Amino acid sequence: MGSVNLDNTGSGSAITLSSDGTSLLIDGTAIGGGGGGGSPDLYAENYDGTSTAPSATGTNAIALGYSSVASGSRSLALIQGSTASGNRSIAAGLGAIASATNSIAIGSNNATASASAAIALGQDSTASGQYAIALGKSQASTDQGFAVQINNNTTSYGASGVFGSTAIGNTAKATGSVAIALGQGSIASGSKALAFGTGATASSGNSVAIGYNTTANVTDGVAIGGSGKPVKISGTYTLPIADGTNGQVMTTDGSGSVTFADAGGGGGGSYTLLSTTTVSSTVSELIVALSGTYQEYRVVVQNWITDSTNGGNDIMMRAGTDASTFASGSADYTHALRYTRIGSSGAADGSHTNAGKTFLQLSNYAIDGTVAQGGLYMNMGITNPHSTTYPTAFHWNMNHGSETGGTNAINNVVGSGLLLTTIANTTHLRFSFAGSGTANQFSAGVFKVYGVS
Repeated sequence: MGSVNLDNTGSGSAITLSSDGTSLLIDGTAIGGGGGGGSPDLYAENYDGTSTAPSATGTNAIALGYSSVASGSRSLALIQGSTASGNRSIAAGLGAIASATNSIAIGSNNATASASAAIALGQDSTASGQYAIALGKSQASTDQGFAVQINNNTTSYGASGVFGSTAIGNTAKATGSVAIALGQGSIASGSKALAFGTGATASSGNSVAIGYNTTANVTDGVAIGGSGKPVKISGTYTLPIADGTNGQVMTTDGSGSVTFADAGGGGGGSYTLLSTTTVSSTVSELIVALSGTYQEYRVVVQNWITDSTNGGNDIMMRAGTDASTFASGSADYTHALRYTRIGSSGAADGSHTNAGKTFLQLSNYAIDGTVAQGGLYMNMGITNPHSTTYPTAFHWNMNHGSETGGTNAINNVVGSGLLLTTIANTTHLRFSFAGSGTANQFSAGVFKVYGVS
């Protein structure tokens, strides 16, 4: 175009407007945008002249960057190969795709937001559910789903299912409606289920699984800690890792360890099962250990059977500091028995006292502990076994068949005794037979040792 001269109407000089075919010139100087280099332009480009130029075909759309396409109305496409085809969508990053209304995809490697108002942020992120959000290499395919750092953007992992699920962590998977899976490999497949921890699985409605490889598969159920894994409460005490037997209760030692034990009765203290010894073949003696540091123990004997019906023996016991060293001096023990025999014409009641013995005598009359005679049962209490100041005290109640009393005779024995010689620590008890006979041996029975607190 030619130039246009404007006359001065004030005190200033006249100006000349002209054009160089690209820009408007004032007195020969370019003004405005258009890449003409004049100030105050806020952008610049360095086009190589051959690459595919950006394309903004949507109404009021903007496309910036090599091969970027903004085809949705009022859409924005930024950086190489990005595509914003949804109305009011934003795509930014190498190959980013925002194809639905109000969707946002930011990140390289085809970050994709393909549903209404979906948001995909980060490389390889995919948000295909309405109002879903995917962060990192993840797939949020359910409506209002949320998937974070799944490390897999297929529908096999991440937030999928019916509605509103959340998955966070490597290969985490939430498929239940409004379910949450948090932790590597965690799975929340039940409706409103919660799975927290590596490998945790909550597969039923409203179930909660907490801890490594924990499974909650009961509706409304809560599972804490996987099989064989300890659970610590309030940083103070640890629950047992295995179930107890029928009727047992949990008890604590006061130092953070909780175990199952048989329930104590009548306010007699809490019982903790320490060991169970089962006689499975004929033996001449049996040794049981008093493990732990309790000041009182119980030894409970069930179904004690001998292999002879005519042994002529009584039962004796010695205390020891280990499994092989037992007190057996000529004056180490003293004991007293009170006994009653029933079931024969020769029934007898009586008492028996022995001071200065090499063993504790637990029974009176010859033992017939056969199945036919009902076997033998005993409950023994041990007090102060670990004291170096006071003697160890024993008290027991025993029922056993009596060979001396004849068929169907039975003895009830109540006894008490002391280990007179103070030893450093009573840790073991040895049960065997005394008297004239030598044939009797243990052929069956269960010995249980409890600590009493």
